[in-house]
Amino acid sequence: YKLEELERVTSVTKGPSQEPTSSKVPSMAPTMGPSREPTSAPSKVPSMASTEGPSHEPTSSRAPSVAPKVIEALVEGRFTLSNTFIPQGDLVTFVNGIKSEVRRIVCDDNFLKCEVSVRVNGQPVSRHLRASSRSMQESPSTVVDYTIVIEENCESVCSDQSALSTRASGSLNDAIENGSLVESLQASSQTLMTLLANAIATSLVIPATDWYPNWQGTSSICLNDDNAPSYMKIFGTYFETSLDACCRRYYQWDLNNCLGIAETVPSGFYPKWGTSETKCLDSNVASETLPYDAENWLENDIESCCQRHFNWAFNDCVSLSGGSLNLIATGKWYVNYQEEICQTDCLKEAGGPCGGLVDNWNTLFDTAADCCKEKLSWIASPTCTSLSMLLPVVGTSQWYVDWDLEKCVKDCADSSDAMCGGIASQFDHKYGSSSKCCNRIWYIERENCIIA
Repeated sequence: YKLEELERVTSVTKGPSQEPTSSKVPSMAPTMGPSREPTSAPSKVPSMASTEGPSHEPTSSRAPSVAPKVIEALVEGRFTLSNTFIPQGDLVTFVNGIKSEVRRIVCDDNFLKCEVSVRVNGQPVSRHLRASSRSMQESPSTVVDYTIVIEENCESVCSDQSALSTRASGSLNDAIENGSLVESLQASSQTLMTLLANAIATSLVIPATDWYPNWQGTSSICLNDDNAPSYMKIFGTYFETSLDACCRRYYQWDLNNCLGIAETVPSGFYPKWGTSETKCLDSNVASETLPYDAENWLENDIESCCQRHFNWAFNDCVSLSGGSLNLIATGKWYVNYQEEICQTDCLKEAGGPCGGLVDNWNTLFDTAADCCKEKLSWIASPTCTSLSMLLPVVGTSQWYVDWDLEKCVKDCADSSDAMCGGIASQFDHKYGSSSKCCNRIWYIERENCIIA
């Protein structure tokens, strides 16, 4: 039995069986090595390994196997609908109808993107934000601004950005001018049929006068070349109607350069702000950019600039700015409380009563006597004045009481005069004679009243 079964299994069949075999062993033994010839038909299952090397012949395709090129274009325009009034409640319906018809006219099936935005009488309209009814009522006709952003998949021969924009805008302008746009809008809904019953569409040219900031460049300027980035044109909030307005909005810190008047440099001195230096700069030689409103900060000379902008460090400012300190010395008098004298406002190097340049908070006086009287009132004015002016101190030769000695002495500083008791202070009462002075200390005997 086993021999017959083995012969049956190993025998070669003349063709495939119509039913699967019930045997659990294969119908033939596996081969011991690879076949020398290829199979007569391709396998139905892909191979799991890569080929041993590249093909020896080029492919027959004429196009490279790379990702297709995508071109983006922006189309914008404006048209009016005369004899047309759009109530506020119908604005959304009106705008949706415009968008739908613009897409139908402009957008091709091979466009990757075709987005349409619409403004009515200069204002955006949406389900949540509608143009004001007042602006619509005051308009004799309805003005529609549209912006279309297109992306085209260029699989083979492709037009450039300009050609794509021209093709799209041309189709829409034709529909506006020949009346087909209005007819299509009228047919789209009963509401639009009523609103546009007498409408006549006319294309308008958008003047390229709006200015926008050149953020893509390296200079602080505004442009009106109609080449603003797409996002600026879509949102429409970046533009100003004049160069001045654009520069003041976006480049206030570099206004002169933006306005193109950087070479017109006003003469004068202006503060160097933004640093720790208390310094003024000459506008004619400074390399730094002038403040945008330099004319409001300029002074005719260094001293005036330092006095106005750095008065708390006036002397340092003049010195750092290249000014002459000698020129700012007033020669007037100010108090030196530490020395208990008055000094003149001039450089110490000049000698004499010069005490250095006065600080901003000091009070100046025309004479040393005035300074002594106002600021050092506890010192006898003649004494203070003489000390301040570096003159010998001369007393009045009158008599006063030296309370430490309890004797009357003369107001003088002459060492050869035994009766001199030194210069009297501001608080010492002076008497015209020794007798009157002795009356003040009546309890002292007359012969002991006067210093011997």
